[in-house]
Amino acid sequence: MDRRIAKRVARNAGTLMPGNRNLFLTGLPRSGTTLTAALVDSLSDSVCLSEPQWQSTWAQEADNPVEYVQRLCADFQRVRKILASGGEIPDRRDTHGELVLNYFPSLHGERRGEATATRLFQRPALSSDFLLGMKHNALYACVLDYLSACEGFSIVAIVRHPVATIQSWRSVDLPIRQGRLPAGERFWPEIAHAGSPQADASTISRQLNIYARFCERFLALRNRITLIRYEDILRTPAKIGELLARPYRRCATNVECRTVAVSDQQLVGQLHSYLKVHCPAILKMYPDLDCYEAGRLSF
Repeated sequence: MDRRIAKRVARNAGTLMPGNRNLFLTGLPRSGTTLTAALVDSLSDSVCLSEPQWQSTWAQEADNPVEYVQRLCADFQRVRKILASGGEIPDRRDTHGELVLNYFPSLHGERRGEATATRLFQRPALSSDFLLGMKHNALYACVLDYLSACEGFSIVAIVRHPVATIQSWRSVDLPIRQGRLPAGERFWPEIAHAGSPQADASTISRQLNIYARFCERFLALRNRITLIRYEDILRTPAKIGELLARPYRRCATNVECRTVAVSDQQLVGQLHSYLKVHCPAILKMYPDLDCYEAGRLSF
């Protein structure tokens, strides 16, 4: 049963509605959503914005989730008009106009290029039917049940192996390192509780709880969204173009298989024990969790 579910998620490309020109891209924090956004942005007659900063306060400003979702959906129409007319939109882009793949500060203090700054971006010669994607993790996931009911929009959600995800959370200077995810708390009470210091004194337990809540939500909505594993994208980058039925306009962002070292075997044990009890569904998506016991994971 477990491996059948994993395979079904891996090939789950049938839930994007034909003709939809608007795409919400979301996923676990640090799960490869920025890479996926870059792949979408590489497609012909397509644009994908990475975490539009002007949307970052909208959840806090809205009185209820319906109002927030209506504002998000209306923003697609506004941005589409600007880009279609040759106008400029601020986005995290390099000097060549391509999406920056890593713009979060690390614990070691190295700079992520000029990624934290936005640049005005335009894409000439877009058709009236171009694909417009926007990517946010917690800001979209917190109202995913509402977004998935919106007509004219498709949703792609990305998940990543729990060990690699948690290790990544522990490597960045962001609230998630402390087991907090403020961006998702406004309309997602389970995330607010999961990240509360009163919920559990252990940071790793709070992180695991957040991870589990994301996966539960994605799996509960898997008939209304397209759920993809990050590892499957790395194995087959062409999957994104096939999913959206668009050819690449240029060579896609370089994606290569890699090996992740597992530095904390105690973490592996904690993950397995916690998820087995509190989020057994994710173990169905990743039935090979025990392979981390060897100390490395290749994909």
